[in-house]
Amino acid sequence: FFSILVASLAVDLPAFMTHALVSSGIPSAVAAKVAQLPPTAALFAAFLGYNPMRSLIPGNVLSHLSTANRANLLSTGFFPHAIAPAFVAGLHNAFYLAVGLSAAAAVFSFLRGPRYIHELDGQRRSEDDEEES
Repeated sequence: FFSILVASLAVDLPAFMTHALVSSGIPSAVAAKVAQLPPTAALFAAFLGYNPMRSLIPGNVLSHLSTANRANLLSTGFFPHAIAPAFVAGLHNAFYLAVGLSAAAAVFSFLRGPRYIHELDGQRRSEDDEEES
């Protein structure tokens, strides 16, 4: 499931991250470049409470932002909120896969037929052998 989550993040994260950065006043070209961070790095940074924006956004871009936008971008809440929509989409994909696999397992279990007990089969064989003797 973690692989499904990471694969989904790889697809969705750049668009959501770019939108969040542009909404905070980062120029689109810079936002598109910053948004290309690896999905596993983004995921673990968010889990650990680390905001990588200070090291990813060039200093000259940060210095041209308003104080409020800069404080928002560098806050501990910005990064988890920026990747949240992509993370939720990844969780949905993982859960949809789980539902599909569970449904397939239920169908295959139903198609398996009646219950087969190995011990009874062994007893029948020994009884059949006794009758033949």
